Amino acid sequence: MSDSATPPIEILLRHRDWLARMAATLVVDVAAADDLAQQTLLAALERPPPRADHPRAWLGSVLRNLARRLGASERSRDDRERAAAQGERLPPTDEVVARAALQHDVSAAVLALDEPYRTALLLRYFDDLPPRAIAARIGVPVETVRTRVKRGIELVRAELVRRRGPRGEARQWAVALVGLLDAGARRSARRALLAGPAAGGTAAIGAATLMGVIGMSTKLKIGAAALLVAAGTLAVVTLREPADPAAPDPAHAAGRPERPSAPAFTEGAALAEPAAATRTEVEGAPAGTSKAPAPTRAVATCAIEGVVRTSAGVAAEGALVVAELHPRKSGNGTLFQLARDAEGLLQAGVGEDGPARTRAGRDGTFRLDGFESPANVDVAAVHPGLGMAVRAGIALDATKSPLRVEITLVDGVALHGTVTDRDARPLPGAEVGVNVAQRTPGNMVTSSLLTLRTDAEGRYRSLPLPFGDFSLSAESTGYAAAYRDPVTPLPGEREHREDFVLEPAPRLAGAILGPDGAPARLDRVERELVVVGSGRDPAASVSGREGLGPTGTLVRDADRYELVDDWGSIRFVSLWCDDALLGSARVSERGVGPDLTVDLARIPPLPGRGALRVAVRDAADGAALPDFTVKVTRDPHERPDEPARTAHHDARDSDGTLAVEALELGAYEVEVRAEGYAPALAVARVTADPGSSTVEVALARGTLALRGGVVDERGAPVGGAAIALLRADGRPALPFPDYRLVADAEGRFAFTGLPDGAYSIVADTVGETGSHGDGELAPAAVAARAGDDDLRITLRTGVKVRIVPLRAGARFDGGYSLRFCDERGVPVIDQLRAGTRTRIFGSQVGVRLAPGAWTVELFAGNHHGGPVRFLAAPDATVEVELAPVEGR
Repeated sequence: MSDSATPPIEILLRHRDWLARMAATLVVDVAAADDLAQQTLLAALERPPPRADHPRAWLGSVLRNLARRLGASERSRDDRERAAAQGERLPPTDEVVARAALQHDVSAAVLALDEPYRTALLLRYFDDLPPRAIAARIGVPVETVRTRVKRGIELVRAELVRRRGPRGEARQWAVALVGLLDAGARRSARRALLAGPAAGGTAAIGAATLMGVIGMSTKLKIGAAALLVAAGTLAVVTLREPADPAAPDPAHAAGRPERPSAPAFTEGAALAEPAAATRTEVEGAPAGTSKAPAPTRAVATCAIEGVVRTSAGVAAEGALVVAELHPRKSGNGTLFQLARDAEGLLQAGVGEDGPARTRAGRDGTFRLDGFESPANVDVAAVHPGLGMAVRAGIALDATKSPLRVEITLVDGVALHGTVTDRDARPLPGAEVGVNVAQRTPGNMVTSSLLTLRTDAEGRYRSLPLPFGDFSLSAESTGYAAAYRDPVTPLPGEREHREDFVLEPAPRLAGAILGPDGAPARLDRVERELVVVGSGRDPAASVSGREGLGPTGTLVRDADRYELVDDWGSIRFVSLWCDDALLGSARVSERGVGPDLTVDLARIPPLPGRGALRVAVRDAADGAALPDFTVKVTRDPHERPDEPARTAHHDARDSDGTLAVEALELGAYEVEVRAEGYAPALAVARVTADPGSSTVEVALARGTLALRGGVVDERGAPVGGAAIALLRADGRPALPFPDYRLVADAEGRFAFTGLPDGAYSIVADTVGETGSHGDGELAPAAVAARAGDDDLRITLRTGVKVRIVPLRAGARFDGGYSLRFCDERGVPVIDQLRAGTRTRIFGSQVGVRLAPGAWTVELFAGNHHGGPVRFLAAPDATVEVELAPVEGR
């Protein structure tokens, strides 16, 4: 400004961009920010300051005063509108777009993490497992799980800040984050922004404010869950505009991650209706024609009121009541899954987890608010001493709010006891495994339920478990495991005691000799060697050393080995290099290790390696895409028993290509994602010839949807059916987990954001234990095309078919995976798909299929069986001969 009374307009306009950025930090509405900047300039023209030594200080003061007035005006208007409105709200367009983009970025950032952080975050926030349950599942300490989750959140946060670009886009972060709040929480956020400037002259929302108000109304659950633990930090990072936005927030790094607001008591991974930005096209399919967006629907909310009683009709005071939108995942709302998650739910309590959980009062009553309607929810109640119960698939209707629900707890039996050694000394930290025998029509399925740990006195205790038949195991480091099978409490028994006395585990030790009987000289071998104990002959294994048994310790310079036989099941000792058997010996006397003769000449050469060139193009015009990410994973159908080895790469190349180096030769699944495009999945093969290892992937902006419903033969809806979207070659049409979802309580499902093209839809009522034989209805597949709006899948009553794997004419009981194709060649059951990889052990397996023609294939390491064509008929038996596959 000059010293004149009226500053020249061109001088004022020099500060316009600065004013716009500052206004964006004071309000969350884009239009309001522009208005504030304009009003500040107008005030400077109409009532200029007496001096213009520090123009920005004066302009900032005017801007903040105007923002405070705007906040007071908005609060008054909100109060008037809330009193007169009908409880409906249409979100602003900028909030809808920003929210969808943020969900996409969060999902991509989580799935791009390296192990073990990706698995830790998916188990914690996608499967909603508490840290203790994750620790039991993957076999690591609880604190390790918490550390991995905490570090994973920091990595996701840094990636999101990097993706979101320069500091000038802080306003977009604010819109996206505050757009996830409900109306009351949004007003609280605005007040926090307008309450006063933070250090540096910008406003900030505290982490605790956002952590307590973000809801689980977003459609992409993984995005919402990750946002819930990271949003407070993200808000501080972006709204305060730090000098280094990628640096970890010390306050966040020191804290523990919060739990999602809607705790799950389900298992599996599927999304009811993901946002369009998270779906993709079939590789190479042309882009679909654009459709006008559907008008935004007003959201009505519904409350749930109810009472929790015991089986005797007594009020269950203090029972924890939790609710979750239904369905989120396969097996949703089962009593089995509730029993698995109950301890973690009780440990979390109510606290900061939001309105989706509460405790019953003295008269057993409870109330839960804020559920979007129409929708379906599952409501569960858990009491540490009185039992548990689930009400699944409750239909919400805002016109009948509050909805009344009565929950009667199912009586259970608490398993308890002690674990000691033979001198009666307690064994703290011992693990007691609880399995449940569940009877299904014509079958008995034993499923792993819980792992309990003993306290300092060697005691363990479970919550009341609503089942009648159990098997228990107890194990502790250095001791032989003990079993109790079956464990059948008496009718009406509320507590059942099982004590375990563990004996020291036998230690097998012996020498490792060469073919001439001299020491093998293992110290000269540079490759990794592994000694394995097994219950079956390792020479008969078709899957290498995978799944044979426990590994031991090698003393290379002394050419000796040692194995701990804690399960009392070791009958053979063997030495391996990769999947090559170097030698084995039978344990002739229990507790005595045999000397092991090996042939080091059997060590295989190092696998050949090559490079994979990925070329990414726009499906509409063929133009190269310069900015994308690639995930490369070994094709599970080629190496089904190998762990899923995945590599992530970011590419920024003007010609749209990326070279992934040092890959073992073989087939790979290639997943490609780019900002603004739906992801694509392709299959490529890496060869020794550099020029032949190229895959071209076309990305499109999918605009079509595919909707339908699942019914049984009577036309009744089949709620909770698992749905998979496949392409013509039978592989998933979308990357994991996008290609899978679960039908709602009315059997409805929807895939959105698809390009034009032909697809197959597979529906299956997988049981809560993951077995396809648990239910009466058989899986089925139908042909579909993007744009279909009323697809109908009819599940027929199935018949039980037994599959018997053979090797060299004898029954094979090693690990294998199955694939069943219908008469059109569509793989209806494929246990090697991402997210469903399953391996079966046993000399036969029963699967329920619809009557008709089928083909079956078996995959077992370097062996393959089939395809064998057969007719599914009651009690049919199909034998499949496994044969070695060259090159594996």
